[in-house]
Amino acid sequence: MERNCAPRFTGELQAVNPDGSYAPDLVLESRDLYGDIDGPDGDLWYYHGAVEYDYVVHNEYWTEALPKSFEVQIYDGKMQLRGTVKDTFVLKDDEARVRQVELLPIITQKYFNQDAAYEIAVSVIVNPKPYGVRPYTYVYSLGNAKGDDGDDVPVRVVNGMVSDVLDASDENGENVIMTFMHEYNDSGLTDEDIYDMDNPDDPAKRENYWKYNLGNKIGMTSYARVDDKGNFTEVFSKTTTSYQAQGNQQDDPLSITMVHNGKPVIVYPYYEDLVYNPFYSPMEDMTQRQPNNLVVEIYEQPAVGEKFVLKQTTKIPVVKSAESDVLYSYYAIGSFRYREDIAFTGDQADFFVTRRDYLTGDSERHSFFAYNADGTLKREIFSNSDSHTPLSNLDGFDPMELFIVYNDSKYFFNFVNMRTFETELTLDYGLMLDGEDGEPDYIMANLDRTLTADGKSFYYVAEMRAPGYDDINDINYMRIVWLNRDGSFNHMDQVNMGNNVNYATLYLNGAVLQPDFFHSDAKQEYMMLIKRAHAGESDVTEEQLLVAQVADKQNPAGKDLLLLGNSDAGVLKYIVPMLGEQNRLAVTYAGSGKSTTYYYNLPLDGVSGIEDIVSGGDSEIKVSGNTVIADGAIEIFNTCGVRVAAGVGSLDLDALAPGIYVARTASAAVKIAVK
Repeated sequence: MERNCAPRFTGELQAVNPDGSYAPDLVLESRDLYGDIDGPDGDLWYYHGAVEYDYVVHNEYWTEALPKSFEVQIYDGKMQLRGTVKDTFVLKDDEARVRQVELLPIITQKYFNQDAAYEIAVSVIVNPKPYGVRPYTYVYSLGNAKGDDGDDVPVRVVNGMVSDVLDASDENGENVIMTFMHEYNDSGLTDEDIYDMDNPDDPAKRENYWKYNLGNKIGMTSYARVDDKGNFTEVFSKTTTSYQAQGNQQDDPLSITMVHNGKPVIVYPYYEDLVYNPFYSPMEDMTQRQPNNLVVEIYEQPAVGEKFVLKQTTKIPVVKSAESDVLYSYYAIGSFRYREDIAFTGDQADFFVTRRDYLTGDSERHSFFAYNADGTLKREIFSNSDSHTPLSNLDGFDPMELFIVYNDSKYFFNFVNMRTFETELTLDYGLMLDGEDGEPDYIMANLDRTLTADGKSFYYVAEMRAPGYDDINDINYMRIVWLNRDGSFNHMDQVNMGNNVNYATLYLNGAVLQPDFFHSDAKQEYMMLIKRAHAGESDVTEEQLLVAQVADKQNPAGKDLLLLGNSDAGVLKYIVPMLGEQNRLAVTYAGSGKSTTYYYNLPLDGVSGIEDIVSGGDSEIKVSGNTVIADGAIEIFNTCGVRVAAGVGSLDLDALAPGIYVARTASAAVKIAVK
């Protein structure tokens, strides 16, 4: 039964007491296309696939990879295959190449057409001749009949790329609104009109340079689902000059969508005037135009399928910082806590505003403010932060943000209550755990908070900068400090990492700090990524994933639950806990031009996903010799959860080694014996 399984632990096993009993529930190979996707009814689905390329050799240093086709498999929340979509790209006469292919991370139904099939959308960027960008959105239905060439036929091709998806569906049905963004220049000017290499100071061309900049536009159009004739319903449209887009026109959202009081809402912020004074060549310094306002418009959809109507307009003064090292002060909504930057009180919204002070030396300082619906300043939340991050929301407690400030050669951690805007705790990152006479013990910015056992308070939990070391046994320990709500020391956890550790980092957030997240017992577990040197070869390192219990009196050296390094699938690439109805740990390896993802159901000691679904269903899956027959997609897994074959309608298993396998469709699964 185990002969087809890859080794659970590879590389050098330096830690003590490896459990060694946890195998992945599913293993999927892919290339370029893989991840999770928002499925129906709030479920988390998954996709795995590959892009095929044409390779154009330009010279010995540059070989260009041009996408020519793709194939992607869609899995539901129970990791059952729901459909496969494949297609080959066809360019128009004036198009040179496909540049990029991405899957839109949402499953829809009856949005792009009226049938009951689930829909996926693929964003494709094409370069027209001689240059430029032309985006398309290709839409496919899962389970539709294939064309004569075996490819899926798109049910729709939309000019433009989806920039935002709002799922406002409720008990009354699906209500998805997609926004397509397009950038263009309507000045009518060409490169020759705006610059002459032989006469760079030509006044007319310098003036044209500014006119060309003003011609750069960003347009967005939002559509409700198609009507019974298959036509999109346009429900919102807005166009902005690029230099009036909020923030720094690069890192801040163009718009924000949300649901308020059961109705879809679009928040559209932009500068009332151009953010820069005119400049006439790329060599001239840009200066900020003053005065100016950040205009925030809020639109609401009265009913499903109807156009959005303007409900609120707020003007917030844009004031450039007076500090001498500030070149520009950019204002934006949604750059702080995204949708939570809009705080409704009844029908009117107040706002959290981020001011990004761009400094000489190409760096930024961030300040955060609360504004009323009428545009007046409510209060300053925090000024001149070097970095910030939200902490996990906890039942019974106000939301909290961490602001980090570097001052007098020290980092200070400021924990701010986002309801009262009061700083609840300011913590020097050098903890004095041995009293005032000892040396400081420094914490990392990798921290979060979690509830106490009784739920009446919470702890701050942080990774320590310096690991512990047992020089007698040559063991490194990851140290994690737990602080009480007032910042006082509670306890220190230690996790055995083994030896030859060059670097390690902890995965830390409120969900994984729950004792039963990785293992269903009361012991505390942690997950970390370790860069380990091979014994006797300090220049040869390996990335390893470790999930382990802390060292305690029962297990003084701790206990490993999962230790994964390089394998036949390649080198460790991504580690992602996925939170949903069934929590999972996705571990992705890269090797031989492909990616392989191992999915572990959490907690690790839960029931195996394959064993859980094997419950008969032989009325839907027929086996004749080594051929499996069923309606729709069929997948074959070995007993380790590795998918070894797939097909539609029927599948011949003669190529598989003799043994026990699991045949699975979307609604049934049976064990079969290959002879």
